[in-house]
Amino acid sequence: MQVPESFPVVPRSYQLSIAEKAVSRNTLVVLPTGLGKTVIAALVVSTVAGSTGRAIITAPTKPLVEQHLREFSRLLSCRKDEITAISGNTSAGTRKDLWNRRFVVCTPQTLQNDLDSRVATLKGISCLVIDEAHRAVGNYAYVSVSRRFIEEGTGRIIALTASPGSDQSKFQSIKEALGIEQIIIKDETDPEVQKYVREVKVTVTKIARPEASRIIQSYGETILHDLKMPLQEMDFFRGKKLNRSTLAQSIPELSAMARNGDPSLFRIIPRITAVIRFDYAMEYLETQGTEMFYDYLDGILENQDKSMMRTAELLKSNPLTDRILSMRSEAVNLEDNPKMKVVLRICSDTIRANPDSKIMVFTHYRKTSEKLTAFLNENMGGDPAVSFIGQTSRSGKAGLSQKEQEEILNRFRTGEKKILVATSVGEEGLDIPQTDQVIFYEPVPSDIRSIQRRGRTGRIRSGSVHILAYEGSRDLGYLYSSQRKETKMKQMMEGYGKKRGDLYSF
Repeated sequence: MQVPESFPVVPRSYQLSIAEKAVSRNTLVVLPTGLGKTVIAALVVSTVAGSTGRAIITAPTKPLVEQHLREFSRLLSCRKDEITAISGNTSAGTRKDLWNRRFVVCTPQTLQNDLDSRVATLKGISCLVIDEAHRAVGNYAYVSVSRRFIEEGTGRIIALTASPGSDQSKFQSIKEALGIEQIIIKDETDPEVQKYVREVKVTVTKIARPEASRIIQSYGETILHDLKMPLQEMDFFRGKKLNRSTLAQSIPELSAMARNGDPSLFRIIPRITAVIRFDYAMEYLETQGTEMFYDYLDGILENQDKSMMRTAELLKSNPLTDRILSMRSEAVNLEDNPKMKVVLRICSDTIRANPDSKIMVFTHYRKTSEKLTAFLNENMGGDPAVSFIGQTSRSGKAGLSQKEQEEILNRFRTGEKKILVATSVGEEGLDIPQTDQVIFYEPVPSDIRSIQRRGRTGRIRSGSVHILAYEGSRDLGYLYSSQRKETKMKQMMEGYGKKRGDLYSF
């Protein structure tokens, strides 16, 4: 491949070899986080589009779109009037003209909406970049956008991911949705890649739970059992696991059956909802601690929404709910949240050893991010931590604006803030600098999310990952689930690596 003279970086050998293969066929590139997938995409775009062709670069979030706008502007060495970002906030009067730029960066939802309204067209587009391609399943906008691009038949797709997942059928769906003709896989063991991979030490810390927490769990498990009992006796649920996913999926079907001749089922639906909500409360207890559990339970018992009030009635009808409520002061005071204390210890030790250290702490819940940030700042001095959450408004409380997110990341990049306490918004693709420590406040059952989290360290230099898990809780189940899925994903990738024919892996 002839690298353009204006290309501002010297590509690594594997980046060149991948890009050279990707220019001729629709390609899915599977490459670990931090090894330069954006450089590969830019090489493909510059070759396929040439000096006059056009390309659309898509990414799943607005912060990623802004990041790609900066990176592709630099890598493609294009003028400011040749490249633009388009979002839902872009004024209607300027959108059509902006779609005529040589290079457009956007979310797939923005592209889909503007294609639907005929503001945008895929005609004449030489290359479509799909970042975080593992999202291209189901009804996600990547599926519709790629189908339309393939139907136009005018250009090349280059799709990128660090973690395609362990589900064979889902992986096949991604391949079909994106019209993938070849898959190029390089992992940490590949000779070309190996010298750029830094060691990442992973430590699992199992934390004992206070007795009060374990007692509340035993009461809560009995409440869940009692709530589920009438459901287990129904023919509808015979042979089915009564987990949150199954129960949530059952509600539309049961509602339709109730409207079509069996009104008694309307009494069952509030019970299903109660099981789902109380199971979430139990997850808070087992993974976040008693304070978060009581906060969530209060939200159920004090809410005046009719559906929530029905859940509260079912919970209050069980005498064990009163026992749980009576233990509040004892449970919260005794626990003082062991996980937060461990995070405090790790962060303090790390910064004491190296004052320039950067640490990312991942939490599943926004409320945990906010509480943990306050706890760290209260106990460390100098306010070293900042919470990094999404833009979506939840429970009446607004998230961060895109501008606020970028300001927080800049404060972390410059070292003004040494600890970034992030929800899932920090997992995918963002231009977050090398971190010395990554802490999982709780394990996540997803192999993709675990890989994305770990990828925040070990980029420029060696790093460490700490995974915190409460003993005797769902934490351990989630940990083992993600480990099994990662093993399965590696085996699946190895299988593709040996395959030949219409699918090539290198």
